[in-house]
Amino acid sequence: THVLRYREAAAGNLYSIILCAGLYGALFAIPIFAQNNQHFAAQQTGELLIPSALASGVAMVLTGQLIDKVGPRALIVAGAVVTAGVMFALSSINPDTGAGDLFWPLVFRGLGSAMMFLPLSIATLGSLPKHEVPAASGFYNLTRQLGGSLGIAILTTMLARREATHRAMLVE
Repeated sequence: THVLRYREAAAGNLYSIILCAGLYGALFAIPIFAQNNQHFAAQQTGELLIPSALASGVAMVLTGQLIDKVGPRALIVAGAVVTAGVMFALSSINPDTGAGDLFWPLVFRGLGSAMMFLPLSIATLGSLPKHEVPAASGFYNLTRQLGGSLGIAILTTMLARREATHRAMLVE
């Protein structure tokens, strides 16, 4: 049973890296878009992200109540579906996109991420003995940070390369 518990924890940490790469990367891209393309001030960008944070807080409470009834796997899948839909909706933003167009996708992003993070934490750490939870929690948080850093680094590199490509085309 030890092997099974550690295998579940390792799978949870791998999912955490992938999940955080996508979610933190997307959260990174919206403020860059708002400030560079929409010319929002820092305060306006922060106000743009408030509904997402509030939705995430509400979803945490609801997810905590649902996790025993539905199970963590179902909530993770539901959160992934919601988040995938949001990423698809955000893939079509352009210079004509305004703050109102981003409101609902960001709200649903907050809901979807909360529906994944809390159950993933429980699924990753829940089967471990109590004396191993602090070390496992530290490692789990490390993988979340690593995933977020990778997502942001990959998106930054992609943005810089695409910008250089388009600039070269325009200079010609």
